[in-house]
Amino acid sequence: MLYKKTEKLSIIKREGEIMGMFVNPNAAAFQCAVNSEVYIDKTGLLEYTNKVLGTNARFICNSRPRRFGKSVTVDMLTAYYSKGCDTEKMFSGLEISKCPDFYEHLNKYDVIHFDVQWCCISAGSSENLISYITNIVVSELRETYPEVNLVENSTIYGAMARINTVLGKQFIVIIDEWDVLIRDEAHNQAAQEMYIDFLRNMFKGIEASKYIALAYLTGILPIKKLKTQSALNNFTQFTMLNAGPLTPYIGFNEDEVIDLCEKYEIDFAEVRRWYDGYRLGDYHVYNPNALVNLTIMRTFQSYWSQTGTYLSILPLINMDFDGLRTSIIEMLSGSSVEVNVNEFQNDMVSFADKDDVLTLLIHLGYLAYDQRTQRAYIPNEEIRQEFRAATKRNKWNELIEFQQESEKLLEATWEMDAETVAEQIEKIHAEYTSVIQYNNENSLSSVLSIAYLSAIKYYFKPIRELPTGRGFADFVFIPKPLYRDYYPALLVELKWNKDAETALNQIKERKYPESLQQYTGDILLVGINYDKKEKVHQVNAVGTENIAKVCHDLDCKMIYISTDYVFDGQGTRPWEPDDERHPLNVYGQTKCEGELAVEKWVKKFYIVRIAWVFGVNGKNFIKTMLNLGKTHDHLTVVDDQVGSPTYTYDLSRLLVDMAEKENYGRYHATNEGLCSWYEFACEIFKQAAEIDPAYGKVSVSPVSSDQYPARPAALPFLRYFLVLL
Repeated sequence: MLYKKTEKLSIIKREGEIMGMFVNPNAAAFQCAVNSEVYIDKTGLLEYTNKVLGTNARFICNSRPRRFGKSVTVDMLTAYYSKGCDTEKMFSGLEISKCPDFYEHLNKYDVIHFDVQWCCISAGSSENLISYITNIVVSELRETYPEVNLVENSTIYGAMARINTVLGKQFIVIIDEWDVLIRDEAHNQAAQEMYIDFLRNMFKGIEASKYIALAYLTGILPIKKLKTQSALNNFTQFTMLNAGPLTPYIGFNEDEVIDLCEKYEIDFAEVRRWYDGYRLGDYHVYNPNALVNLTIMRTFQSYWSQTGTYLSILPLINMDFDGLRTSIIEMLSGSSVEVNVNEFQNDMVSFADKDDVLTLLIHLGYLAYDQRTQRAYIPNEEIRQEFRAATKRNKWNELIEFQQESEKLLEATWEMDAETVAEQIEKIHAEYTSVIQYNNENSLSSVLSIAYLSAIKYYFKPIRELPTGRGFADFVFIPKPLYRDYYPALLVELKWNKDAETALNQIKERKYPESLQQYTGDILLVGINYDKKEKVHQVNAVGTENIAKVCHDLDCKMIYISTDYVFDGQGTRPWEPDDERHPLNVYGQTKCEGELAVEKWVKKFYIVRIAWVFGVNGKNFIKTMLNLGKTHDHLTVVDDQVGSPTYTYDLSRLLVDMAEKENYGRYHATNEGLCSWYEFACEIFKQAAEIDPAYGKVSVSPVSSDQYPARPAALPFLRYFLVLL
């Protein structure tokens, strides 16, 4: 419900009550919010806090991004519960006044409320923070309860416990910006631990259960984890990942925004494009700051501004931490990425992988999160512009260059320059999205959505799998109204291992353009195919032969890394280097052609066949198992495929040794010993559990290959040969 107060309210002090700075403060801050031009009633939250008063659920941490109304909420809680003033008139007519327990809790509690960020400034340093807060609160408690001897109580929790023992009084403790030290003192572990101990002493234990009627913490981050547990595990956490029953009170919901748009005659459709996108359950959530500024400025623009927390992760983006760059680019293009949000340690430094960074960006509000699909995405145009601005301000040159390449692709598409389109897609895939391997139509689709990033400037977010009368169109780009007369709609069909003509024919035969009957502009049909066989052949066979010819002309050595897939996997013994080659598949065939080219053109060659390689970088079986172990307690792994796991460090030493010597020929390079995939997995979790006990819970069961029909029933394996020559 939208309210515009016509009558200014004033603070009313309750007779006989002492108002303090932190203890039983007045309602001045919430009064300002209620008297504002735009005020949306969120007092329904009080119905929930009233319900949990004095229960095990009374410890609440409600985290949300900046400018999402955190401070207004804590000011509301303080104004409602504090003995320091009389706010009956202020809340009269608001949602909470309709509840039967409205008067039961109104101004009935001793409230301790402080803003940690403000206190940090006033204290002068993080080291002085706790003593600063403690001295003021304890002093005000002594003034409020002179009849209780608090001389010997020099801590807040000690003073509250003493007052509760003598008078039976309970307290409501409200802390705004609780996580400032976690964010701003990210590397000051000593200050963080002292602060966490301060909170733990206040809120945990038997005594705390006696004197705390309600604890409400709010900030950007959830409560910091220590190892796998929260330091304050008695708190219920409501976050941008799952806000539970507090969802209606986080930001502005869609009904409230519609009311605003009607009142101020603002285009709701454009508001949705610019500021919608956050999803919490069934609610569309909008940033209140953006909507309030829009009603004042009457201009659609980004009202977001960077924070120090975001700046701290820019180095991770710049260095492409764990493939983070590709994920950011993919989301900028309008797609979403899968993210595991469960391992994030709720701080600014403990990043194990890109999922931790993406989870932080969700809490900061730079990304939204879909609970159903467990995927993250950029919520709206405001945030997309902020990402773009951030790349320019912080010289993220890779993205700037990528945008230029994407614009070249888009222009080539408009001009129907098929050759340039193909070249640009391949270039973007190789240089910016190589982490996405072409292996099916979905992979191709992911690369294409990234490649057309520049289209976001002229088109709405691309519609994937648009339903038509006879199927689904893979991609549809609809121009924004401003550009409809200048650029055509793009209807894109993808094909895997077929041809582009087949894609175009499907568009026509299934009458995909009919799905755009409401669109009156031009429509450009785009068919894109990826021929796996031809591509693999060009890289592994033709490319290798070109290099071999150069080595021949220069009379230099050549080391060619090949694969066990040049054999068919049907042997009864480990393969020897000089065994006859019978490739297992297309990949093996093209690698075999590469071997033949090397042998044809180069005299000084090493053909090194490898298998089951693992190491620190790149995707491999160990990383796959460890990632699965984070989300699964039980795994099944094949036990009838045997090989020799090979460590990249050992392999690299061998290759260097080869380059320095002249023992040319074919070699099989693996570490010594044999095991099955199942045995390998068991050993991985055994060693991982020694470092992180959480992996000790993962059990592994053996299965046969025929239970995985998509995989070959047999794989070749090599006789080990990993010794320095």
